[in-house]
Amino acid sequence: MAKSVKVEGTIEKVVFSSGDYHILSLRKSDGERVSCKGSFFPAYCLISGLKIEVQGKPSSNAKYGPQVDVQLWRPLETNSVSDFLRYFVGGIPEVDIGLLEIATKPKGGVKLLLGDPRELAETCTSSSYESLINFVDALVTAHEIISILGSSAITSSQIRVLFDKFGAELKDILKTNPYRLLEAGGNIQFSLVDQVAFSMGFGPDSPIRAEGAVLWALRDALTSGHLCLRRGDLATEVDRMMSGQDEVQTFSGNLSETLIAATERMAARGAVCIDPEVGVYLPKYFNFERGTAKLLTSFLGPSTIELNIQEFIQKYEESQGIELSFAQKEGILKLLESRVLVITGQPGTGKTSLTRALVALFEQAGLQFTLMAPTGIAAKRLSAATGHAAGTIHRTLGYQGDSWAYGEESKFSTDVVILDEASMVDQEVFYQVLQSLSQGTVLVIVGDDAQLPSVGPGNVLRELISSGVAPVVRLDQIFRQAAASKIICNAHSINKGADIDTGDSESDFRFISMPTDKIPDFIVKMAEKLKSRDANFQVISPKYDGVVGVNALNNVLRCALNPASDTKHELKVGSTVFRDGDRVIITKNDYKMGVYNGDTGKLVEIERDQVIVRVYSGGYGVDRLVSFKRSEFGEKVRLAYAITTHRSQGSEYGTVILPFVAEQGRMLQRNLLYTAVTRAKEKVWVLGDMSAIRKAIANDKVVYRGTGLAKALRSEVENAAGK
Repeated sequence: MAKSVKVEGTIEKVVFSSGDYHILSLRKSDGERVSCKGSFFPAYCLISGLKIEVQGKPSSNAKYGPQVDVQLWRPLETNSVSDFLRYFVGGIPEVDIGLLEIATKPKGGVKLLLGDPRELAETCTSSSYESLINFVDALVTAHEIISILGSSAITSSQIRVLFDKFGAELKDILKTNPYRLLEAGGNIQFSLVDQVAFSMGFGPDSPIRAEGAVLWALRDALTSGHLCLRRGDLATEVDRMMSGQDEVQTFSGNLSETLIAATERMAARGAVCIDPEVGVYLPKYFNFERGTAKLLTSFLGPSTIELNIQEFIQKYEESQGIELSFAQKEGILKLLESRVLVITGQPGTGKTSLTRALVALFEQAGLQFTLMAPTGIAAKRLSAATGHAAGTIHRTLGYQGDSWAYGEESKFSTDVVILDEASMVDQEVFYQVLQSLSQGTVLVIVGDDAQLPSVGPGNVLRELISSGVAPVVRLDQIFRQAAASKIICNAHSINKGADIDTGDSESDFRFISMPTDKIPDFIVKMAEKLKSRDANFQVISPKYDGVVGVNALNNVLRCALNPASDTKHELKVGSTVFRDGDRVIITKNDYKMGVYNGDTGKLVEIERDQVIVRVYSGGYGVDRLVSFKRSEFGEKVRLAYAITTHRSQGSEYGTVILPFVAEQGRMLQRNLLYTAVTRAKEKVWVLGDMSAIRKAIANDKVVYRGTGLAKALRSEVENAAGK
């Protein structure tokens, strides 16, 4: 990895600007030109002729020559007031820069502003003087803050995040508790804040350092799906952070005592919540979990459906020319007992058929029903299966980016909700669903609990089933049509811990034994053939790194399927280069744009300030052209020649190509293999090592997620029964 470098020079010109992102042409003292690109906060008016220092990672571009990917910058020789203000003016009330230039010129310019600006009183009116003093005070504060932060490894873009989050409060935070900077997010990690705190005189054994470590450990745990951390796991993480390699950072106190004291102080002021039997939570996620338990319990009442169910089942089977399984009939009958019903089962067991039957039942009963799913693709599949409109949870409940149209104050009006692909629903979203519905609503929850859990924190479907508080129908009979598919049969074998049928060239499932180093070339050849046939295919790998990891496969597949050329524009975001024609996947929901996490598409064109993507409908509608701001593209989009199994959740493809090898280590898990295989509709190719397949099948240990939802549900039901 290239080491960070510092480069001084004079700005020749600003080549490109978009928000805080700039590309500058910098001339060094020896005449060499260097292209500098990145975030230049605070840089609201970069000008030619300004001498600056940049710090960042060196790189090279065939067209522009030597480059620096800027992490931090500062101006040099800011002797004029106007230059100084151009650097620091962001977020500070507007002031007449020209007036300040005149007022300060005879008295020392910038030094006066940073020294004693009250000397300007004699050259200003009383009203303008007061405004000026307030302005300069804010200016000096900004200067002090940036000087402090600039001495650490925090980047310009992160400084921007801190200013946006805390504003004028930032100075006091740095002096009293720098670890509060962790509240800002923006990839501001504990190690960076540690550097800031040490520079401010806080030692490695400081009590607030322990509190900061707890806060960061809990926030970091969310990215692994944990709502909370057990005390032992929390202690391990805190110890890892506070006992660093740097001797200066090494914690020397009693960890157990320090941690207990820190969590108790934080709990006393509401910074964390503690369940002695479960673990330590951030308050927001504790409330999501316990609020879910309370709300769901209120739904557990007698059914409001008035219909002869037995008669309905008989007539429905006759009209459809089908025979429902015993479990499917049981599911329909259970709607007479409770307003909450959970339906789970693997592919081929009739979840879709049962859902269609329930929709027909609701129609006959004259009930208003709403169909929803966690992703756009899943919603489109649900709509196609039932013949009725379905929407994403977020769109249905009016999510606007920072708020919901429906919630505690305004309820979503409907008699019945069918929530599909429930394994993908995280704790926060499920809480919002319950909060948005009136207590009289019938809630049908459908999902496959053998699949991977949600990307977001929590394990809602599994916890709901294991709690035992709501009726659960488990579909386990493979229907005759499905039994003919080796994809379906092997999926069931995997889930039961049995060996798979390796298949042959004629079957829809095929395993080919192959050394790891041969797999990339084989995948490329397959992808080229499938692309020439315009087939719907997807390469899925369990992890990002390694020879057959997502990153490496994206590189080799892109070289083969979409090579560089003089006619194709490129955009570099971090270490990723996007190119016209690239296959991409959406990684964040944007409801205004109508794109959802998991949507795939093709990068059509990279323009000066925007990137155009054709978002595929997945066979459930018409493809659409969507325009992304260039500056936010990398946050919402990734290359998708290969994707992780977690990214594939809720989607389906004609053909799935799956490398599975011993080198994938801890990712050799039963539910991960099962999820990947069940993404395919027509063909699965598994490449690699049979011993790795068997190891994964044998590994049925569900990866632990810190959550106490099942416990909380049982407790709420017991409390309700005791009242």
